[in-house]
Amino acid sequence: MARTAHFRDIGVPRKDQEADGGVKRREPHREGNPQGNESGFQEKKTEWEESWWLTLVQEIKSAEGSGDTRRKYQTLREIGIKDLRVIEEEHFTADEYRAHFMKVSERRYERTAEEIRETAEKIPYRNDITTTQAGEKLASDVSFEEFYHELQKIKDNSAGVDGVRLIALKVLSGGAQERLYNCLIDLLNTPADRWPAITPTRLREWSEAIGVLGETQSGFRRGRSTADATQIIIRTDEEVRRVYGRNHEEDGPGATLLDITKAYPRVSKPLLWELLVKLGVPAKAMKILKALHENTYYSIKGKGGMSESWIPCRGLREGCATSPILFNVYHPKAMRGATEARREEAENSGKQYGLRWSWRPGNSLPPINTKKALRSEGRESFTVSETVFADDTTLIGWTDEQRTGKEIVKSRLWHFEEKCHDGKEENMVFGSAGARQTRMLGTRIDLKEDIEARLKRGYMAWSKLRHWFWRSSLTKRTRAVIVQAVVESNLLFDSSTRPWNTTSIRKLQSMVDKCYRSV
Repeated sequence: MARTAHFRDIGVPRKDQEADGGVKRREPHREGNPQGNESGFQEKKTEWEESWWLTLVQEIKSAEGSGDTRRKYQTLREIGIKDLRVIEEEHFTADEYRAHFMKVSERRYERTAEEIRETAEKIPYRNDITTTQAGEKLASDVSFEEFYHELQKIKDNSAGVDGVRLIALKVLSGGAQERLYNCLIDLLNTPADRWPAITPTRLREWSEAIGVLGETQSGFRRGRSTADATQIIIRTDEEVRRVYGRNHEEDGPGATLLDITKAYPRVSKPLLWELLVKLGVPAKAMKILKALHENTYYSIKGKGGMSESWIPCRGLREGCATSPILFNVYHPKAMRGATEARREEAENSGKQYGLRWSWRPGNSLPPINTKKALRSEGRESFTVSETVFADDTTLIGWTDEQRTGKEIVKSRLWHFEEKCHDGKEENMVFGSAGARQTRMLGTRIDLKEDIEARLKRGYMAWSKLRHWFWRSSLTKRTRAVIVQAVVESNLLFDSSTRPWNTTSIRKLQSMVDKCYRSV
């Protein structure tokens, strides 16, 4: 909002200011210069505006190149939703918001403390060489090279209680940065608002090194995105349609989309700390993580000023870069126990667990003859039972097995105090008409429905850009770059999850061409 407020204050012309094909500006009252320096002001305004847009475009392209979907769409949201209007909060005061958030995190335990201890005791200790080496690296001393590398990632932000903006640390001289590094080493346990810049990187490397996340988790991991989870669902639906027919409505292969209620704010901290200890996290690293998530005061700024501060009894710290990684460790551990219980129940009842994929080595993708590949003696196979992106959990299997399997999964998740919202749960049968309407992490399962949704997103983004362009003096080249970064990004979101035909591509290309012609 700070950027848009600045954009409004520098004098962007409004419709009511236009007259006789020009823009009337207020003339500054200066002696000796009655006309004011309008041309110089206009040049500076245009220069600032182009710099602002190109910075956002570079941010979007950088996020696309690194596969950081979250950062990419945060930037797009800043362009597409924030406009020149100021939205006033009229309904709730800061204290009312505080009461709402406190209700979620006021209880340390939802199960009894004894039940939590029993769950923690069932988690085995890991003391292999890989875990030991990863733990030593996690708690090792921070070198100046590592500190400098993380310092370059710092972006501008609002000043904290000490009045210091983190971006100021980035422009310090080499000697000043080294003195700052020495100060942070001496005060390792105190600067909770600065030291986490290094902790998330180490924590992410540690979780990948010991293999605690598993292959099914795609959220907040390097080289992974929503496309990994979405592609499995789309490809399964395509195969079912190919084998069973275009409109398969009978009970057969299907999926259940679970919704975990308030996943981050309801994480059980006692169980999380016990889990990390048994996964080999050293005491030094545990001390830093507990300082971040146990000793943080919360306060809400809203209508009527600031609310009173409080410390939540459960949940991960809001806005902390370590929170997604810790949840990635916590939730897969809960799912691992639930998956084992589901598999055991299916085997005991004589039902097939998950979906078994078979393929013939050397065959094409999509396969030329699916039934022949299934009968081939040289085929290879594996079982798909679930996909996970952060807290978005999808169970895959035969419909009759899932009726009991999903209840087992829910009950085992409750051992880790994770609740599922039954009202938001979705069930789909692959190959059916209902599956076409299902949306999986922002992508429609059916190609026709997906194209319509993409065009709708693209036109919405373009309508916002037209609003900006009408008030700006950007060059056509700059506008074309912005259209490419914003509109095409919305159209091509997770486009790698399915094969595209020429007709579908032409529909998207036609929409983009209209935008370029309007520029």
